[in-house]
Amino acid sequence: PSEYATLTERLKTFRFGDDTAILDAVSQAVGSSRTHPDRRRLIARALSEVLSSQASFDAKQFACRELLLIADEEQVPALTALLSEERLAHYALMVLARIPGPAVDAALRRELPLREGRTQVEVINAIGERRDSAASALLSAQLNVSNAEVTAAAATALGKIGDRRAVAMLKQNYAQATTARRITYGRSLLAGAEQLRAAGDAESALAVYDLLQHPPASPELSAGALRGIVLSGGAGALPQLMAALDKQGSAGQFMALSLARELPGRAVTVRLSQHLPKLGAPGQLLLMAALQDRGDAAALPAITALSRSTNSAVQTAAIQAMGALGDASVVPHLVQIAAAGPNPRASAARTALVQLRGSAINAKLLAMLDNAAPSLRVMVIDILGQRRVAAAAPRLVREVRSRQPGVRAAVVRVLREMGRSTDLSALLAVLPAVSAQERGAIASAVTEIARRGTNEHERTGVVLRHLSQTTTPTIRAELLGILSQIGGPQALQTLRTGITDRSPLVQQSTLRHLAQWPSDAPMNDLLHLSRRTKDARLRTIALRGYLRMISLNTERAPEAALELYREASSFSSTPELKQLVLAGIAKQPSLAALEYAAQHLTDKAVRAEAELAVVEIGRSTIGPWRDQTREALEPIAATSTNESARNGAREVLARLAKWGDFISAWEVSPAYDREGITHAQLFDMPFAPEEANSAKVLWRLMPAGTNAEQPWLLDLLALWGGEQRVAYLRTSVWSETARDVVLELGSDDGTKAWWNGDVVLSENVQRAVAPGQNKVKLAMKSGWNQLMLKITQNNLGWGACARFAQEDGSPVSGLRFAVPSSVSPALQAKS
Repeated sequence: PSEYATLTERLKTFRFGDDTAILDAVSQAVGSSRTHPDRRRLIARALSEVLSSQASFDAKQFACRELLLIADEEQVPALTALLSEERLAHYALMVLARIPGPAVDAALRRELPLREGRTQVEVINAIGERRDSAASALLSAQLNVSNAEVTAAAATALGKIGDRRAVAMLKQNYAQATTARRITYGRSLLAGAEQLRAAGDAESALAVYDLLQHPPASPELSAGALRGIVLSGGAGALPQLMAALDKQGSAGQFMALSLARELPGRAVTVRLSQHLPKLGAPGQLLLMAALQDRGDAAALPAITALSRSTNSAVQTAAIQAMGALGDASVVPHLVQIAAAGPNPRASAARTALVQLRGSAINAKLLAMLDNAAPSLRVMVIDILGQRRVAAAAPRLVREVRSRQPGVRAAVVRVLREMGRSTDLSALLAVLPAVSAQERGAIASAVTEIARRGTNEHERTGVVLRHLSQTTTPTIRAELLGILSQIGGPQALQTLRTGITDRSPLVQQSTLRHLAQWPSDAPMNDLLHLSRRTKDARLRTIALRGYLRMISLNTERAPEAALELYREASSFSSTPELKQLVLAGIAKQPSLAALEYAAQHLTDKAVRAEAELAVVEIGRSTIGPWRDQTREALEPIAATSTNESARNGAREVLARLAKWGDFISAWEVSPAYDREGITHAQLFDMPFAPEEANSAKVLWRLMPAGTNAEQPWLLDLLALWGGEQRVAYLRTSVWSETARDVVLELGSDDGTKAWWNGDVVLSENVQRAVAPGQNKVKLAMKSGWNQLMLKITQNNLGWGACARFAQEDGSPVSGLRFAVPSSVSPALQAKS
C-alpha cells in the first residue's frame, strides 16, 4: 500500500536523536502485518528499498531490525549487498541467519571468499549456525589462513555441520596442525563427533574420540573424548571410565565422575561400586559422592564396607552416603557407630539415621527401645524425635515413667515438639515424682503441647483435671504456672481463684503469674488484692502487675490512664512502686501528666525517675504547652545530676528556637488502613475522624520538632511506621479578630484539609514533604477555629507541616494554638 512507501520515505532521513514517531509507526505497521502474508510481503519490500537507497545509517540499521521479523528469500539480494558495508554487515547477517531456505545458503557461500576481517568471521558463523554442509570445502580452505580468528570460526562451523565430510576435513587438519591450532581443531572435532553420535553414526564418532585420545592434544580434549566414548559405548566402555577414575586430580577423573552420575542402570552402579576399594582415599571420596547422587541402593554394600575404613574422612563420607541410600538393614550398624561418640563418625551416623527414609526405619528404631541400655535409648529417642515420627508417641509416653532421668528427659524433649493432647495426662502424672528441674522441663513440654490444641478443652482440660485432683502445694503451683502460659478464659478464671488458695506458696506463685498476664483483664483482681492483703510481698507483686497493665490497653485514653496511675500512687508507699508509677505516666503524655511528674522532682527517693518522666512527657507537651513544659524542663537542664535527663531536657528545649511560626500544637489519630487498598484509594475512603462517630477517636498528642534536620516536620513515620495507610492531625487556632489568612501546607504523601468542618484542600499525590507545597486562602473567624488534616502514606517518608501567613508570606500575629481536647466544647461553641 502507498502508506508503506510513505512511511519508508520518512524513515530514510531518520537519525538517532530525532523524533522517534516514525520508528513507532514503522514498528506498528510491521507488527500488524505479520498475520497477513500479502501486507507482510509489501512492507518487507518497502524496507528492502530503504536498504538499497541512500538512506542514513540509522535508518538502514532500524530497517534491518524490523526485517528480522518479516524478511524472506526475496530480501536476500538487498541484505547481501550490505555485507560490503562493514558497519551494516552485522545487522544484515542477523536477518539472513533467520531466513530459511537454500537461497540464503547459496548467497553466504558466494560471499565467504569475498569478505575479510570481522565480516568474514560473521559470515562463517552464520554458515555454521545454518549447518550448510555444501560449504564444507569453502570452510576447510580457511583452516590454515594466517588469521587465527577466521581459522577458529571455520573450525567451529565445520564442527556444527558435523557430517562425515566436515569431520574428515577437520581430522585431516588436526593431524597436521601445530599445538595451538590442534586444540582448536580438536574442540571442533568433539562437536562434530557429537553430531555424528546424535545422528546414529556411533562408529564414525568413536573413530574421532579415539583420534583425540591417542595421543591427546590436551587434558580437556582427552576428557571430552572419554565422555563421548562412554556415552557411545555404554557399559562396555566402563573400563576406560574406571581407568580415568584412578588419575587423581586430572580432567579425565572429573569427567569420569560426571559420567558416573549420568550413566543409567543398576549394572553401572554395581561396576562403579566394585571399583571403590581399588581407589585411594581421595578417589573414594569423589566416587562415593557420585554414587550417592545416583541414588541407587545397589551401591550400599560397598559403601557400608568403607564405613569401616581406616581413613576417618572416608569413614565419615561413607556413613553420610548410607543415610541417603540405606534401608532398615543399616540401622543397627549406624546406631552402633552413633553410640560410640562423640566424634565426627558418631555425629555423621546420627545425621544419617535421621535422613533414612521409610516406615521400616521407624519400626526398627522403636524395637531397639525394648532392650537397649539407657544411654542408647536416649539416643534412639532423640533420633525418633528428629525424624518427627508421630506414630512413636504412644510408645514414647511409656518411657515417661522410666526410672532413668536421662530417658525421661529425652522423651519430654521429643514430646514437647510432637506430642498431642492425648499425651498430656501421662506427662502430668509424673510431676510429683521428679525433681524441680525436671518439673520445669515437663511443664514447658505440657505448655507447648497444650497450645497446639484446637479448642479450649484440648488446651486446658487435662491440666484443670489434674489440678482438681492435686493437693500438694508445689504441684498445684506448677499446674497453675502451666495454665498461665497456656492462657485462655478458663485458665484466667482458675488463676483468679488461685490467689485465694490456703497455701502461701500457691497464692504467691499464682499472683506472680496473674501479674504477668498478657492483657489487662485481671487488673481489678490485682487492685482488690493489693488493698485487702496485709502481706507486704503480695501487695508489691499485685501493684507491680496492676501498674504494668495500665499501659497494656492501647485503647485506653491518656487521661484515663493517668487517673489510674494517680489512684495507684495513693497506696504505692515504697520508692520502687512510685518509680513504676512515674515510668508508666511517662508513656501517657499530657499537661496533667507533666504536672504530676514535676511534683515529684523534690522527692529524693524518686527524683531521678521523676526527671526522666518529665523529659519524656515534655517531648510531646513542648508543642502545645510551651511555657509549662519550659518551666518544668529548665531546672533539669541546668542542674540535674542525671546526665541522660539533663541532655534530654536540653534537647527538647532546643526545639523552641527552631520552630519559627510553624504550628506545633497537634493531636494525632491512630493509623488506618485496609488490606489490599493503596494509599491513593484510602485518600477518599472516610475513617472515624471524618465521620459522625468522630468522638470515639482516641486522639493523642503529636510530638513536634523531633527531626533535627526538619524541625517543622510532624513525623508520622517515626510515630506509626508502616505503608499504605492514613492518619489524621488536628489543632485548634484562636484569633483575636476575624480575618483572611493563607494556610501553607506540606505533606508526604497526599493531604486533605478541613477548616471549621469544610474541606478546603484535596491533593491526592505522592511526594516528599516540603513547607508551602499548598497554599489555601481561608476565612478565620474570631475565637476558636478548627483545622484537621488527613495525610496518606505510600512508602518511605510520612509526615506534614503547616503555618498561617499573610498573603505576602509574612507571619500572622495574634494567633494562639491548642490541642482540641484541651479546648472546652463551651468555649468552641461560644467562639
